[in-house]
Amino acid sequence: MEFLIDLKANNTKSWFEDHKRAYTEYVMKPAQSLVSELSDFILAIDPYLETSSAVGKTISRIYQGFDQLKDLYHYLYKIKSM
Repeated sequence: MEFLIDLKANNTKSWFEDHKRAYTEYVMKPAQSLVSELSDFILAIDPYLETSSAVGKTISRIYQGFDQLKDLYHYLYKIKSM
């Protein structure tokens, strides 16, 4: 949790790059373990759901935050029009 608090206070790519090892240990590995542990349960509900513990599949990319969008309105409009 401390990593996420620090990330919120230092939300820059350079800070993240300097602390990527902590991200991997405290965020990514637990997220991958959770997805793996829930995989059988999820597939029992719907066998067509994605259950691989991969970034871009069941785990969101960390760099794609709204704070990096130049114009949030156009992004939301694009999603709404899909």
